[in-house]
Parts: sequence; C-alpha cells; structure tokens
Amino acid sequence: MAQQQTELGNWVDQLITTVFFQPDDEVSKTAMQNGFSPDLKICINGNPIPADEYKKLILATRAQHDLEVVNTRELLASNDAGKGDTGTVGHLSTFKLTDKKTGAAKTESSLTIATVDSKDGKRVLKELAEVYHAQE
Repeated sequence: MAQQQTELGNWVDQLITTVFFQPDDEVSKTAMQNGFSPDLKICINGNPIPADEYKKLILATRAQHDLEVVNTRELLASNDAGKGDTGTVGHLSTFKLTDKKTGAAKTESSLTIATVDSKDGKRVLKELAEVYHAQE
C-alpha cells in the first residue's frame, strides 16, 4: 500500500490491489465488475487495449503468476473541482511475479495515471494509462 496518499489515490490503490494482488479470482472479477467503468479506456505503453481484452489479460496473468506488491507510491493527484470523489491520480508501483509452475520470480514496475469517475453514485475507474517495464 502507498503511504501519504490522497483519498482518491487510496481508492485506486485498493482497486488495483484487489484486482491483481489478492489470491481469490472471484474477488478479482467482482472488483473489475464493480470498479471498472463500462466504458473503461486502457492504454499500455502507448497501445490502446479494449477493456474486455484487458480483463482477460489480468485473469491470464493471475492464472500464471502469484503477484505481490513490493512498493507503491502516489506521485500526484488532482480531484475534479466540486466533485471531491473523482479526479486523476498517478502511482509508481513495483511488484513481484512468481511463476506458479516454475517458481521463477521477477520484479517489474509500472507508472499508472488513473482517471476516476462517478457512476450511479459510486467511484469507477474510467481511464488507465500505464507505462509498464517488464524485467528482461
């Protein structure tokens, strides 16, 4: 978990932690269903990815690896004027992926900029831009 976060940053961090890092796939799927906007836009390393494809990638990654947060740091957050629960937040994260079959582990990093909106009175992730650095 990140330290010295804004409320908005904490919400994004909790969503990402629930989607990727806790062990229960059903909890992950529920978090995606409830926490991702129906019109979610994803861009990884400059490449747009359809939301359904992104969800499949998450589930495939979870199936192949155990994931563990090493460090997450909120870099900057900006709340939408007059809407304290929505806005944009940037995080720098380091995490460990351990292959479930081989036990091989690697540490990777990502910089994310998440845009949070409100839908039916609850926060949802509307856009996610990510710079992902895979270990070579």
